[in-house]
Amino acid sequence: MQVPRYSSRSILWQCAGIIALLIELLTCVMGGPTAALAQESVTPKPTTIWLRNQTRVVAATISSASPAGLVVQPAVTIAGVPTTRISWDEIDQLEIPPNAIAEDLQTLIGDLHSTLGRPLYQVKHRVRVGDYPLAQTAAEPLLDLLDEHPSPSAYLLYQAMMWGELAQGNREQAMLAYLRILDLLSKRAAKLGDIPGARRLSIDPKSGVCSELLPLLLDEAESKAILADVATLVDSLAEPKHPGTYLYAAAVAQTAGDIAERDRYLEQLPAQDFDPIWKELITGNRALLATDWMSSDLATSDAALANLSVFVRPLARHFRGQQRLAATDIATVQAGIIDLIYPAAIDSSLDDRGIAAAGLAIASQKLATLGDQAGADALAKERGEIFPEIAAKDRVATPAAEK
Repeated sequence: MQVPRYSSRSILWQCAGIIALLIELLTCVMGGPTAALAQESVTPKPTTIWLRNQTRVVAATISSASPAGLVVQPAVTIAGVPTTRISWDEIDQLEIPPNAIAEDLQTLIGDLHSTLGRPLYQVKHRVRVGDYPLAQTAAEPLLDLLDEHPSPSAYLLYQAMMWGELAQGNREQAMLAYLRILDLLSKRAAKLGDIPGARRLSIDPKSGVCSELLPLLLDEAESKAILADVATLVDSLAEPKHPGTYLYAAAVAQTAGDIAERDRYLEQLPAQDFDPIWKELITGNRALLATDWMSSDLATSDAALANLSVFVRPLARHFRGQQRLAATDIATVQAGIIDLIYPAAIDSSLDDRGIAAAGLAIASQKLATLGDQAGADALAKERGEIFPEIAAKDRVATPAAEK
């Protein structure tokens, strides 16, 4: 029997077939892991965010972007605080890998960063160094962009507006900004610590009264000018509204002479857990002032004053001083003058510069009527030096009588 002979070519073809079969088998067996490796290889790289403080932050995913900031997942840590939202003023540069996010989102991010990044940073810097008029100038063009986006960035803008207006002696315009601030803080869209620098608002959590801007000492013409704006703003704020919103709105309406509007706001104040003294102050209830504030204890004892709320105490001293000026004995009148100049000359802790300036103005006028023109001129000069932004606006913190 003859043994078949195989040529080298036929052997090679058979080997090639066997190799092809082995490759096919390996592909079937390793298909799962191979596919997983392929999938992993095309997963987009994370976005690198360089902050203005030169910190590098790596974000796995960019979820969304709005004027309030860039939203990332999972949370990243900035200055030791975990957060999923990075405000535009904090971002210096973004390194977004190709195909990491949708093209329209990437375009939106670029637009928001270029529009808000540096301008917001300039506002923050001006607030940090206490240059409030320039901070206000930088903040004003950005208000429309952030008005509908409650956030720390929105709070920064309105705080710059409030302090800028106060720095120029414009209490009524500052009050409009404060209504926005109170709403943002009460709804926890921002917190006091979001503002750079050491200055912080002091706010009574129950009444919403701010120690820097008490709901008094408003100008009639200015109050009439902003009355419609206040009504529009209050009506536009989402529920629940802080009681202080209605209190400040009532103060504007009272000063403007719109008693019906004032009462509409006052009716919204809670019946319980709210100091009624503020309502009485707004409506000018002098009987209550005489009963509660000008009692024998308050009239003679500074210790009684010290027991009052820090938000009420400066007004109590101020009104006590005014009442003492009407006395017939010179010792009581002198005590009244001391009450009125106390915030400016002795106790610099009074945040409301308007009340302190008004006290100096009233004391100066009284000294002039007593024949002490030198003393009157000295107080007037001191008032102009300490409160230059208010010196031209001689407003007296007296509860307005109902019109």
